[in-house]
Amino acid sequence: MKAKIIAAFNETFVAGPAVRRISLTELDRDMSYTGTVESIRETNGKIEVSLLNVEVFEYSSSMPLYNVSKIKISRPEEAIFLEELTENNTGNQRKIS
Repeated sequence: MKAKIIAAFNETFVAGPAVRRISLTELDRDMSYTGTVESIRETNGKIEVSLLNVEVFEYSSSMPLYNVSKIKISRPEEAIFLEELTENNTGNQRKIS
């Protein structure tokens, strides 16, 4: 099931524009990351996401914390939410499960 979800998510990146921005949220850590997808995959039961030009926020307050040029996050699939961002900043939330 996990591989199918990641494949479907990657398929949207292949079918659409080359640059895709997403918001990744870790509710248990109260963190949210917005950045450009470099890669996304499922490995050893975890989702691995690499983002470029990342803005990091405290999720509960939406308070900006810092910016980094690149970040890699590896978490169990049930621990993260992904939302693809469009030009007008509305998104389609996809829970990886």
